[in-house]
Amino acid sequence: MIPWLVSWALSLGVPTARAQPEESSGPANQVLKLQEVFPPGGLRLAEAVTAAVASSPTVDRAAASVIVARANARMARIALFPRIDLYGEYRRLSPVTLPTFGIPLSQAEIDGARALVQNVTDPSAQVLLDQLVEQSIASSQASFPQFFDTFVFSADVSFPVSDFFLRSRPALRAVRAFAEAETIQSRVEAQNVALQAVETYYECSRAQTSVWMAKLAQQQVHSHLEQIRALAAAGAVPVLEQQRVESQYQNATLVVDQTMAGEQTARLALSVLLDRPTDALAQLTPHLHGVTELRPKKAQGLSDVQLQKLAMQQRDEIASLNKLVEGRRDFIRVRSAQRYPVLEASGGVDIANPNQRFFPQTNEFRTTWDVGAGLRWSPNDAMNAGVELDTARAELIQAEADLRAMEQAVRLELNQASLQYSQGQLAERSAQERVEMAARNLADVQHRAEAGTVTAPDLMDAKVDLARAEFDRHNAHIDMAIARTRFLRALGEPLVQQTE
Repeated sequence: MIPWLVSWALSLGVPTARAQPEESSGPANQVLKLQEVFPPGGLRLAEAVTAAVASSPTVDRAAASVIVARANARMARIALFPRIDLYGEYRRLSPVTLPTFGIPLSQAEIDGARALVQNVTDPSAQVLLDQLVEQSIASSQASFPQFFDTFVFSADVSFPVSDFFLRSRPALRAVRAFAEAETIQSRVEAQNVALQAVETYYECSRAQTSVWMAKLAQQQVHSHLEQIRALAAAGAVPVLEQQRVESQYQNATLVVDQTMAGEQTARLALSVLLDRPTDALAQLTPHLHGVTELRPKKAQGLSDVQLQKLAMQQRDEIASLNKLVEGRRDFIRVRSAQRYPVLEASGGVDIANPNQRFFPQTNEFRTTWDVGAGLRWSPNDAMNAGVELDTARAELIQAEADLRAMEQAVRLELNQASLQYSQGQLAERSAQERVEMAARNLADVQHRAEAGTVTAPDLMDAKVDLARAEFDRHNAHIDMAIARTRFLRALGEPLVQQTE
């Protein structure tokens, strides 16, 4: 309706604003081009992805899980070796009263026996009897020797023979598989963060261009508002028409405020992901025109079935779940072996002073050794092992179900990314056609503006039409870039290298 009003006002001779040539500095010509929204030297995508992965707490947590898993594997490996226990002890004993070996004699009995010996007249008999009496007296007073300082040094070796074959070796294979799964999962976390960084980066770029487009639309409405005000002042249009355009200008201003708030939110999300201040992310330099193919070279020419098979081979999630399933199966063997008796071989060496195995004891170091074998079984442990075996089997079922679900998710991700890329291509072609048409229209309007046959709002409309087409093409490029990144992620390609 506004162009018709302008033409009618011109026929009446109402003064209206003529369009200025391009070299004019009038407001209608102060249009910021889309290329100027992203000046060179800003934050590039590869830098954003690298910073996001380096500062991600989930990646750090995954790396710590890898350290824990590898430590568990080393502990399981230690269980393959015999157990060695070394022990040393010094002890000071208190004195005690020990019993004698013979029949105890009183002092009177001893004195009486010695007196009888003195009464013997035969010298030879007296000597012999005296020896017998003294030996009897000595034997009645004899006792074990007491050693108050004791020293013990021992070394014991034990080896569970049955566990080595039935539990330790399967347990080592299981924890090694779990460690490999955690290592692969750490790469998965890094790729997830990289994908999130790509999407957040492009959405921030989209938000910045939305602000640019909203401000252009505001300038467009403002140009028409100035024209309508001039016509209304001359009485060429009703006041109601001016109020309608003013309402459009207020709505355009509201849209500018909303898009600026959205741009601040997107920039805040990117700053949190990159662990950088928002001021450092004011300028982005996206590169959206270098990729025209969805598939990488290795995937070109493959059928959908071959493409899915390639994704199954390359996806780290699939490899991680396969390792998890492998570990769960070995863990079932461990739980099953816990129900059986344990055959254990053992041996030891003791160096002690005094050594209790020698009689009589002497105040010197002596060495003894022992070897043996034992069979140990507990019905309580067997029942607990049965419960743990059921749990291990259920965990294996869960891991296998997760693997199947991931395979289905990979197929779905590939199809969705391909469809999104195709839709982006269609939108890009349509936007490109409109860009070319709008560019030809702008050239024609500028030519007529030099002749003074069009108004400033007409020139502004032509510029905004071209800008809107470029804005739609830019959004289509963003959709294609995000779709290709998702496709590469679904295919198992490393995103960090792809963005560089």
